[in-house]
Amino acid sequence: MTNTQLLLLATNNIRNNVDLSHTQESYVYQFYYANVVGHFDSIQNFLTVFKQQTSAILDASQQLAEQRQQIYSTVEYYLEIAEKRYIERKKILGN
Repeated sequence: MTNTQLLLLATNNIRNNVDLSHTQESYVYQFYYANVVGHFDSIQNFLTVFKQQTSAILDASQQLAEQRQQIYSTVEYYLEIAEKRYIERKKILGN
């Protein structure tokens, strides 16, 4: 999953008014593990870079630009779910 795909996942789920599915949660977890863990000190630090990299995509559509805060909040929520799962797995594995 790329930054753009994560952005699209949040956008589509908002548009369709659906929650994150179990399969989608697994994709977000893999994204979190590959792109956040070991690269950023926090989700907030990641989001700062994420917003810079995806801002132009949202600016291309007035509707998306208007939903910017909701989209970014949803991405943050998804990453928080992944972080919680990561922490739980670390505890189970004793790392």
